[in-house]
Amino acid sequence: MKPPPDSSQDTRQRLLEAAVLLFAQKGFDGVGIREISQKAQANSALVQYYFGSKEGLYLAAMSFLFDQGIDSVAALPAPPSLDEPEAFAKALDCLKGYIHAFLEELFACHDPAKCSRELQSAAHLFWTRELMEPAAGRVDIILGHVRPYADYLAACIRVLRPDLAEDAQFLMGSSIHAQIMFFHRDMSMISLLRGSAYGPQDVGTLATHITEFSLRGLGLGNTLQGVQ
Repeated sequence: MKPPPDSSQDTRQRLLEAAVLLFAQKGFDGVGIREISQKAQANSALVQYYFGSKEGLYLAAMSFLFDQGIDSVAALPAPPSLDEPEAFAKALDCLKGYIHAFLEELFACHDPAKCSRELQSAAHLFWTRELMEPAAGRVDIILGHVRPYADYLAACIRVLRPDLAEDAQFLMGSSIHAQIMFFHRDMSMISLLRGSAYGPQDVGTLATHITEFSLRGLGLGNTLQGVQ
């Protein structure tokens, strides 16, 4: 397809941001290509050119949200296997590193130079809507982004508490992720309750708190001494 005259990477970015804002507000079925294009101040033919269809634009918007900020978790060392020498100590290091890296990623999304406050709020609504009722055709792309995080944490927990049944290990991982996400997802409520929300400058403090709290939840007490 020959590109329309106003095509550019900037225009593609505007279409993605407009899509996130409107899909978050109205859902997939509540908004059309024309409305998204108007909000992006772009030629509606560019949706087909860049994304193929409204569904293609929606999937691209999902990936766009994941691609914002930094990817600290991907740079972490692999968790140890259960029979690896010093596996327990290594798993402790990996757990703390994972919690810190995930928080770092989440708070990096709040850089106003990269993402407006309006877009940040829309991103929360977009993902809340999608994760509550994921459409069958979108499950693979969601799992493609989410599973590496869940698998990394699960690998740590398997070494730290190998005696737990698989479902109990899953519940522990879910509880840890819930703590991490709370400080990011509920920033406005935290600000109302505390007077100010936590931010990038608090990642170290939050990571230590969540790690210590989670280790106690895992029945390991305060075993952080010596964990770098």
